[in-house]
Amino acid sequence: MIIATIIKKLLSWLKEHTIGVILAALGIGVAAGTKGAVDAHKAKKINRQALDIQQAALERHEQAYQETQSVLAMLGDVEKDAIDSFVPFADAMERIQGRPKFKSNVFSAVKLPNYEPEEIKKLSTDVQMAIVGAGGVGVGALAGLAAFGAGAIVAAPALAGAGLVLCIKGFGLKRKAIENKKQAKQMEKSVEEIVAFYAELRTAADSFRGSVTAVYSRYAEGLRRVEDTLATKTIWKQFSREEKKNVENTVLLARLLYEMTQTKIVVRQEKEDKLETVNTAEIAKLQKQATKLLGETA
Repeated sequence: MIIATIIKKLLSWLKEHTIGVILAALGIGVAAGTKGAVDAHKAKKINRQALDIQQAALERHEQAYQETQSVLAMLGDVEKDAIDSFVPFADAMERIQGRPKFKSNVFSAVKLPNYEPEEIKKLSTDVQMAIVGAGGVGVGALAGLAAFGAGAIVAAPALAGAGLVLCIKGFGLKRKAIENKKQAKQMEKSVEEIVAFYAELRTAADSFRGSVTAVYSRYAEGLRRVEDTLATKTIWKQFSREEKKNVENTVLLARLLYEMTQTKIVVRQEKEDKLETVNTAEIAKLQKQATKLLGETA
């Protein structure tokens, strides 16, 4: 019994002092072992906080991203309607026999480049092909059209499908575990900058959509009247003064729409670590031209 009692007490003592024995064998004190356990717990807690910060930042970015894509897609939808209408516009102009080329805009305060109907018609066809190549008319394609302009997506159809992805490429926002609170805070700061850019972009796109819509509506009405005229006559000399003026105005409105649909709302940066910017100067210029031309053609 005495031996059994001694063995029992020995086992109990070993159980209670296992950690200390092991640490002692490794040359580590019991106090240091306890501190290590505490540090590991703190590290785990900090990592959890880092992941929480990262997740919150990514969720905020995703919400702002989707809202911005939606606003750009609405602008892209109006621009695509305008681009699609360039084919019937070109066909109508080509049916007018003896129509002057309208090489100068002397009758208008709005100075725009000259475009032949064939050139505008070609853009419409090229854009349609580019959008099909990008996977069809979806939110991404329409947003890409609005963001980078018709000419850009014709040259690089992948831009249509890219949408706003290019805007955040350099910041490396990826769904990966960030186990450093400092890194997570840096991501949070980057997201704040991107979200601010998105807000500016949405405001610009929404305002520009109003201008494009107003010009397109006036142009569509003018094109309808041109087609009504062509239903009864096709020789320019037989057109009344009012009918000729309507043709001239419709040509001017088409040229402005051409410029608008070519315009990039987003200015891409060469360096990957630089965020894109809003093309405010060009947007303001076109909106000013739109206001003038709408006043002239009222």
